[in-house]
Amino acid sequence: MAKITKKKEIIEKSAQLFREKGFAASSVRDIATAAGLEPSSLYSHVKSKEELLYLICIECASHYNNNIDEVLEANISDGLTRLNRVIDIHIDLALNDPTSSTVFSDEWKHLPADMLEKFIQERKAYEKKFMSILEDLMAHKTIKSSDPFIVMNTLISATRWLHHVRKKFTIKEKEEIKESISSMLMHGLV
Repeated sequence: MAKITKKKEIIEKSAQLFREKGFAASSVRDIATAAGLEPSSLYSHVKSKEELLYLICIECASHYNNNIDEVLEANISDGLTRLNRVIDIHIDLALNDPTSSTVFSDEWKHLPADMLEKFIQERKAYEKKFMSILEDLMAHKTIKSSDPFIVMNTLISATRWLHHVRKKFTIKEKEEIKESISSMLMHGLV
């Protein structure tokens, strides 16, 4: 098993604190204590609390972008299958890394301007790819024509609640949740 680096441990502990207390209410001292460090020692690993927030957010953004790139590059001829795989990306991350998902979804607004700009670029790149899948489905009349931005955000919002659930799900429960949500989003309730 690979040894976790101290910086990675600090990032993970920061994400937990930001999820539990929020970014604004988490102090450098809180982060250092959670990571088993003195506050002054924390700065030998990271520059600031804001850098930690950025690293958490950008890692999630990269996860989403890398996974949607895999979907787009895969030899999947059925557009609905592509869309279902993208929905699965959101469900899987929310269930498997709820801490980072929460920080990514709820705390990014605390990023300083320079870091925020980079994060927004990553987010927009992902949204453009997601909307291209929806636009293709609409162009082929596979799904009802609508504003792709609204459809995309509705689909994403339908999975966002998952990362706020504090329950630990079994692998079987995760699969059942994924199937249930995917089915509702892909086929509706009727």
